Amino acid sequence: MEDLELDSVDVAAYIVKQCANKNYFVNITKVQKILFCCYGAVLAYCDIRLTKEQPKAWDHGPVFPRVYNMKKKCPDGFIQGMMVRQENIKDLINPEVKTAIDETIDLFGQYSAGALVNWTHEEGSPWYESTHGGKDLYGPIPDNLIKSYFSNLINK
Repeated sequence: MEDLELDSVDVAAYIVKQCANKNYFVNITKVQKILFCCYGAVLAYCDIRLTKEQPKAWDHGPVFPRVYNMKKKCPDGFIQGMMVRQENIKDLINPEVKTAIDETIDLFGQYSAGALVNWTHEEGSPWYESTHGGKDLYGPIPDNLIKSYFSNLINK
């Protein structure tokens, strides 16, 4: 499977900017969940890993640790920092991948962070399956589970 080798923090910055353009409220939790959805949509739609970092199964759902660590470095200014971050993912992705990302942001950006956390915890989700219902946390969420789950969503 091809890997775009994108930095998850750069993709998160792109998500924050797109959400701001569309007047979707975002916080770190919502950014993490939308990033996970973008990762899944690109896997399912394009058969490409969006980032070199694989999402991990944490308490509140899928998390990209590099993005989480950026939040820890600037707890009061994470969103503002993402808004000014110079990301260049548009130059590194093809139109098909960009469309998958933008449509995913449009779809999931309208939901609250809490609703997205609840959705990622539903039985049958990649988080749920990889953690055995929340009993085995902090490991990676396998790409095959993510791809299968999002392929089913896209085909509905």
